[in-house]
Amino acid sequence: MKGSLLAAILTVVLVFSGFHLDGQSAPSQNIPPQTMRLCIQPHCLNLTWAGDHYEGREDGSPTLVWRYWITNWDSTKVEFSGKTVNPADGVYPLEATFTGELAPGGGSILNGSAAWRVGYSQSGIVAYTLVWDNQPSNKAAIGDIAVAQAPRRSTTNPNILLPPGASEAFASYPAEVRAILQPEYPLTPADAERPCSETKQITDANTAVEIGKFAFRAGEIDRAGCWIDYSIQPLQSVRGPSSAGCWHS
Repeated sequence: MKGSLLAAILTVVLVFSGFHLDGQSAPSQNIPPQTMRLCIQPHCLNLTWAGDHYEGREDGSPTLVWRYWITNWDSTKVEFSGKTVNPADGVYPLEATFTGELAPGGGSILNGSAAWRVGYSQSGIVAYTLVWDNQPSNKAAIGDIAVAQAPRRSTTNPNILLPPGASEAFASYPAEVRAILQPEYPLTPADAERPCSETKQITDANTAVEIGKFAFRAGEIDRAGCWIDYSIQPLQSVRGPSSAGCWHS
């Protein structure tokens, strides 16, 4: 069972959302890269920055398997957390917290350790390696990093993981609604906070839907409704109607 769980760790996606930089003038090596390779031997995933998280895939596969959220990335400590896209045991996803240190000059992580768990009965600690091309062209764009908050557990219902921007009210929503409101596309902090008066400044339907979903998660129902409605008409979103059910119900 342990071997299959470790294999599962590296066959799913972690989502990174937000991190701490080593000051406003942080050295370029302290900026997370756009692409990396994560290995828990003998399994490896290729990680790609997607605007507000990294997407992890096996070699040659288009299937998204882990999502990773960065919670700290500076010269003294690297930490990120995440979970698998699918349940690891049929019920719970595999969740993990990864820690380590930036190697001098960047390009890899030293002393990488991952504490994992599946539900409340299985857990462990394994070593991992993380390497990347340290060229400037591989740096993530700091201005594009989305909602600077890692997923966290609800204080009122610890079984529910609150996605970026979610208030405690999110934990009280029905499970079907929480599933609909999960983030699916990158969203910058500036866009996440846009008021209804700025709808015409957004021409991308997916962005409009994500703003509405972010507002729903934050408990801002009126702002959520105007953005979801705007995504449907005039932007013709095919994803908007499912979220509109949260607004019009």
